[in-house]
Amino acid sequence: MTFAEEIEQTVGPEPIEALVLEPWGEEIWGLHAQDERLKASREIGGKVVSWEQARPFLDYEYDSGFGGQDCHSVTIWTPTRVIFVHEYDGATGLTWVPRHPVEHCPAANGLGGL
Repeated sequence: MTFAEEIEQTVGPEPIEALVLEPWGEEIWGLHAQDERLKASREIGGKVVSWEQARPFLDYEYDSGFGGQDCHSVTIWTPTRVIFVHEYDGATGLTWVPRHPVEHCPAANGLGGL
């Protein structure tokens, strides 16, 4: 699964209203200068953009397993949630919190149960 596909799976049927992705420097993890992840950082990193603008840059394979985070940090807004990257016990994934005040059961590493 690509990072873009995992985002879409996490978001589900809600539309992505906007997102910001982490602006990386020129090199990270020894990536080649033409790697899509670095190109994204140079072109749209740190800016509020649409899913249509960001998706092509986030459609890369990444390792969500144990080890360092192998994807952009992102903040994604839907009508009801704010979604972001988190790490738990060395595994990387996406989690979310409610966008607006709602009754829920908070968890240390994301929403847990709503």
